[in-house]
Amino acid sequence: MKANELRIGNWVETNEGYKRVAELDKYGISYHITPDAVKLELCKYIKPIPLTEEWLLKCGFRKLDKYTFVKNKWFVYKRKRGFVTASKKREVKLDYVHLLQNWYYFNTNGEELELQL
Repeated sequence: MKANELRIGNWVETNEGYKRVAELDKYGISYHITPDAVKLELCKYIKPIPLTEEWLLKCGFRKLDKYTFVKNKWFVYKRKRGFVTASKKREVKLDYVHLLQNWYYFNTNGEELELQL
């Protein structure tokens, strides 16, 4: 996992479960498990969360049919090779939850996906 793929607010998987990124710097990231943030080195304890139908629903997407999910006029499609979205007449592959969060953020003028865990 590359640090430049992450933003504050992205969800990642740690050895302690799913956590939300609270801070980023060149030494690693921190996330909140108590009122105090715990600093971890990137790549050693943190991995991306694979995007699944369950995660799309947790992110507030509605399932329109077997292959189509929508949230506020933004569509994600289930394909054999994984989940994709369309951007300027080409498909963009969304393998992980943080990529979905980032794509949504940048295509909705800064609106964050709120997860319902």
